[in-house]
Amino acid sequence: PPSWRMKLCRRADETNLPRIAHAGKEGSRGIDRRLRDYVGVSAPEPPPSASGQASQRFSLFHDANEAGLKGWHAPYAGAFPAGPVADLGCGPGYFLDLLRDRGIAGVGIDIDPAMVEEARRRGHEAIAGNHATLSTMPEAFNGIHLSHVIEHLWGDEAIELLEGAKTALRTNGMLIVRTPNWANANVRHGGFWLDHTHKRPYPKELLEKLLSDL
Repeated sequence: PPSWRMKLCRRADETNLPRIAHAGKEGSRGIDRRLRDYVGVSAPEPPPSASGQASQRFSLFHDANEAGLKGWHAPYAGAFPAGPVADLGCGPGYFLDLLRDRGIAGVGIDIDPAMVEEARRRGHEAIAGNHATLSTMPEAFNGIHLSHVIEHLWGDEAIELLEGAKTALRTNGMLIVRTPNWANANVRHGGFWLDHTHKRPYPKELLEKLLSDL
Protein backbone atom coordinates (compact mmCIF):
# COMPACT_ATOMS: atom_id res chain seq x y z
CA PRO A 1 0.00 0.00 0.00
CA PRO A 2 1.09 3.60 -0.47
CA SER A 3 3.20 5.07 2.31
CA TRP A 4 2.42 8.48 3.75
CA ARG A 5 4.57 11.20 5.29
CA MET A 6 3.11 14.06 7.28
CA LYS A 7 4.53 17.46 8.13
CA LEU A 8 2.21 19.50 10.33
CA CYS A 9 2.01 23.26 10.53
CA ARG A 10 -0.36 25.55 12.38
CA ARG A 11 -1.65 29.09 12.40
CA ALA A 12 -3.75 30.44 15.22
CA ASP A 13 -6.97 30.29 13.25
CA GLU A 14 -6.32 27.17 11.19
CA THR A 15 -5.29 23.58 11.55
CA ASN A 16 -3.17 22.99 8.46
CA LEU A 17 -2.87 19.30 7.76
CA PRO A 18 -0.93 17.92 6.11
CA ARG A 19 1.80 18.14 3.64
CA ILE A 20 1.48 14.53 2.60
CA ALA A 21 3.39 12.51 0.05
CA HIS A 22 2.45 9.03 -1.13
CA ALA A 23 4.42 6.45 -3.02
CA GLY A 24 2.71 5.08 -6.11
CA LYS A 25 3.20 4.98 -9.85
CA GLU A 26 5.39 7.64 -11.35
CA GLY A 27 3.40 10.49 -12.88
CA SER A 28 4.27 12.88 -15.69
CA ARG A 29 4.51 16.65 -15.44
CA GLY A 30 1.87 19.07 -16.59
CA ILE A 31 -1.79 18.53 -17.37
CA ASP A 32 -1.74 15.17 -19.13
CA ARG A 33 -4.34 13.73 -21.49
CA ARG A 34 -6.42 12.19 -18.69
CA LEU A 35 -6.61 15.50 -16.86
CA ARG A 36 -7.58 17.38 -20.02
CA ASP A 37 -10.48 14.94 -20.32
CA TYR A 38 -11.61 15.88 -16.81
CA VAL A 39 -11.51 19.62 -17.41
CA GLY A 40 -12.99 19.73 -20.91
CA VAL A 41 -15.80 22.05 -21.89
CA SER A 42 -18.43 19.41 -21.09
CA ALA A 43 -17.89 19.52 -17.34
CA PRO A 44 -20.57 17.66 -15.35
CA GLU A 45 -23.27 19.43 -13.44
CA PRO A 46 -22.75 19.48 -9.67
CA PRO A 47 -24.64 16.89 -7.62
CA PRO A 48 -28.04 17.83 -6.21
CA SER A 49 -27.97 19.58 -2.86
CA ALA A 50 -30.41 21.11 -0.44
CA SER A 51 -31.56 24.62 -1.30
CA GLY A 52 -28.82 27.16 -0.63
CA GLN A 53 -26.18 24.66 0.49
CA ALA A 54 -24.21 24.83 -2.75
CA SER A 55 -24.17 28.62 -2.74
CA GLN A 56 -21.54 30.68 -0.94
CA ARG A 57 -23.52 33.90 -0.98
CA PHE A 58 -24.91 33.40 2.55
CA SER A 59 -21.52 32.98 4.22
CA LEU A 60 -19.91 35.89 6.06
CA PHE A 61 -16.51 34.33 5.34
CA HIS A 62 -16.90 34.95 1.63
CA ASP A 63 -17.57 38.66 2.14
CA ALA A 64 -13.82 39.18 2.48
CA ASN A 65 -12.14 41.14 -0.30
CA GLU A 66 -10.01 39.55 -2.99
CA ALA A 67 -6.72 41.04 -1.84
CA GLY A 68 -7.30 39.86 1.73
CA LEU A 69 -8.13 36.32 0.68
CA LYS A 70 -5.17 36.13 -1.67
CA GLY A 71 -2.86 37.26 1.12
CA TRP A 72 -4.34 34.55 3.33
CA HIS A 73 -3.81 31.91 0.61
CA ALA A 74 -0.36 32.99 -0.58
CA PRO A 75 1.86 30.95 1.80
CA TYR A 76 0.11 27.77 0.75
CA ALA A 77 0.33 28.47 -2.96
CA GLY A 78 4.07 28.79 -2.48
CA ALA A 79 4.24 25.37 -0.84
CA PHE A 80 3.49 23.45 -4.04
CA PRO A 81 6.67 22.79 -6.04
CA ALA A 82 4.95 21.58 -9.21
CA GLY A 83 1.59 21.15 -10.88
CA PRO A 84 -0.94 20.20 -11.77
CA VAL A 85 -2.60 21.13 -8.48
CA ALA A 86 -6.29 20.56 -7.78
CA ASP A 87 -8.01 23.21 -5.68
CA LEU A 88 -11.15 21.57 -4.31
CA GLY A 89 -13.58 24.23 -3.15
CA CYS A 90 -11.89 26.69 -5.48
CA GLY A 91 -14.52 29.43 -5.18
CA PRO A 92 -13.93 32.23 -7.71
CA GLY A 93 -10.36 31.11 -8.39
CA TYR A 94 -8.19 33.25 -6.11
CA PHE A 95 -5.88 30.38 -5.17
CA LEU A 96 -5.71 29.36 -8.82
CA ASP A 97 -4.59 32.93 -9.62
CA LEU A 98 -1.73 32.55 -7.17
CA LEU A 99 -0.69 29.22 -8.66
CA ARG A 100 -0.74 30.69 -12.16
CA ASP A 101 1.40 33.61 -11.00
CA ARG A 102 3.98 31.01 -9.89
CA GLY A 103 3.85 29.12 -13.18
CA ILE A 104 2.00 26.17 -11.68
CA ALA A 105 -0.92 24.60 -13.53
CA GLY A 106 -4.10 24.46 -11.46
CA VAL A 107 -7.55 22.96 -11.80
CA GLY A 108 -10.52 24.20 -9.77
CA ILE A 109 -13.32 22.01 -8.46
CA ASP A 110 -16.37 23.50 -6.76
CA ILE A 111 -19.89 22.40 -5.91
CA ASP A 112 -21.27 25.87 -6.68
CA PRO A 113 -21.80 26.32 -10.45
CA ALA A 114 -21.56 30.09 -10.08
CA MET A 115 -18.06 29.71 -8.62
CA VAL A 116 -17.05 27.35 -11.43
CA GLU A 117 -18.15 29.91 -14.00
CA GLU A 118 -16.31 32.70 -12.19
CA ALA A 119 -13.09 30.66 -12.07
CA ARG A 120 -13.44 29.96 -15.80
CA ARG A 121 -14.04 33.66 -16.43
CA ARG A 122 -10.68 34.33 -14.78
CA GLY A 123 -9.09 31.98 -17.32
CA HIS A 124 -8.81 28.82 -15.22
CA GLU A 125 -9.72 25.22 -15.87
CA ALA A 126 -12.59 24.44 -13.52
CA ILE A 127 -15.23 21.75 -13.16
CA ALA A 128 -18.28 21.18 -11.00
CA GLY A 129 -17.83 18.48 -8.38
CA ASN A 130 -17.99 17.55 -4.73
CA HIS A 131 -16.05 15.63 -2.07
CA ALA A 132 -16.25 12.43 -4.16
CA THR A 133 -14.83 13.90 -7.37
CA LEU A 134 -11.15 13.28 -6.63
CA SER A 135 -11.75 9.55 -6.35
CA THR A 136 -12.59 9.50 -10.07
CA MET A 137 -9.23 11.07 -11.05
CA PRO A 138 -6.51 8.52 -10.23
CA GLU A 139 -2.95 9.85 -10.11
CA ALA A 140 -3.97 13.06 -11.87
CA PHE A 141 -2.26 15.61 -9.61
CA ASN A 142 1.07 16.47 -8.07
CA GLY A 143 -0.74 18.55 -5.46
CA ILE A 144 -4.17 18.93 -3.88
CA HIS A 145 -5.32 21.95 -1.88
CA LEU A 146 -8.32 21.62 0.45
CA SER A 147 -8.89 25.00 2.05
CA HIS A 148 -11.79 25.10 4.49
CA VAL A 149 -13.61 22.25 2.82
CA ILE A 150 -13.54 19.37 5.28
CA GLU A 151 -15.58 21.17 7.95
CA HIS A 152 -18.46 21.27 5.47
CA LEU A 153 -18.61 17.46 5.55
CA TRP A 154 -19.83 14.81 7.96
CA GLY A 155 -17.34 12.19 9.09
CA ASP A 156 -18.06 9.56 6.44
CA GLU A 157 -17.89 12.22 3.73
CA ALA A 158 -14.58 13.51 5.11
CA ILE A 159 -13.08 10.02 4.95
CA GLU A 160 -14.33 9.67 1.38
CA LEU A 161 -12.70 13.00 0.53
CA LEU A 162 -9.33 12.03 2.00
CA GLU A 163 -9.41 8.61 0.37
CA GLY A 164 -10.17 10.31 -2.93
CA ALA A 165 -7.23 12.68 -2.44
CA LYS A 166 -4.98 9.69 -1.84
CA THR A 167 -6.22 8.16 -5.09
CA ALA A 168 -5.74 11.37 -7.07
CA LEU A 169 -2.18 12.13 -5.92
CA ARG A 170 0.85 11.08 -7.94
CA THR A 171 4.16 9.86 -6.57
CA ASN A 172 5.43 12.22 -3.86
CA GLY A 173 2.37 14.42 -4.35
CA MET A 174 1.47 16.97 -1.72
CA LEU A 175 -1.89 17.36 0.00
CA ILE A 176 -2.59 20.46 2.08
CA VAL A 177 -5.69 20.45 4.28
CA ARG A 178 -6.69 23.69 6.01
CA THR A 179 -9.53 23.91 8.48
CA PRO A 180 -10.53 26.11 11.44
CA ASN A 181 -8.37 25.39 14.48
CA TRP A 182 -10.71 24.04 17.15
CA ALA A 183 -8.03 24.64 19.81
CA ASN A 184 -8.53 28.38 19.29
CA ALA A 185 -11.22 29.72 21.62
CA ASN A 186 -12.26 32.39 19.12
CA VAL A 187 -12.98 29.65 16.60
CA ARG A 188 -14.90 27.47 19.08
CA HIS A 189 -17.02 30.28 20.50
CA GLY A 190 -17.93 32.20 17.40
CA GLY A 191 -15.91 32.10 14.22
CA PHE A 192 -16.71 28.53 13.26
CA TRP A 193 -20.45 29.19 13.25
CA LEU A 194 -20.35 32.23 10.95
CA ASP A 195 -20.77 29.89 7.99
CA HIS A 196 -24.17 28.23 7.87
CA THR A 197 -22.80 25.30 5.87
CA HIS A 198 -20.26 24.20 8.50
CA LYS A 199 -21.24 20.73 9.76
CA ARG A 200 -18.60 19.81 12.32
CA PRO A 201 -15.05 20.71 13.38
CA TYR A 202 -12.01 18.54 12.68
CA PRO A 203 -9.45 19.02 15.48
CA LYS A 204 -5.81 18.30 14.66
CA GLU A 205 -5.77 15.05 16.61
CA LEU A 206 -8.76 13.72 14.67
CA LEU A 207 -7.25 14.65 11.32
CA GLU A 208 -3.97 13.00 12.27
CA LYS A 209 -5.86 9.80 13.07
CA LEU A 210 -7.92 9.87 9.88
CA LEU A 211 -4.84 10.44 7.73
CA SER A 212 -2.70 7.85 9.46
CA ASP A 213 -5.42 5.21 8.98
CA LEU A 214 -5.86 5.73 5.24
